[in-house]
Amino acid sequence: MAVSKFRIAALLLLTVSIIYAVALYIDMQNYEAWKQAYLQSHPDLALWIDFAPYATTNLLAVFIAPVLMLFWSFLIIWKRLVR
Repeated sequence: MAVSKFRIAALLLLTVSIIYAVALYIDMQNYEAWKQAYLQSHPDLALWIDFAPYATTNLLAVFIAPVLMLFWSFLIIWKRLVR
């Protein structure tokens, strides 16, 4: 039974999307854990430090380009499926 290249590409895209979602979740959790550990180790600075939310850090910038590429890929797949 032959599997089309389109189905293989769609499955691969879904797999990469899941991996990126998990990586982003883990990265967010690590950032929050680091923030809490830093505040516990420097209690005198806790009143003066206002950490940026995760969405405004450089950590998220690493994920923006691949997420946009995955989004456009999903749109292409959706367009092909609807036709």
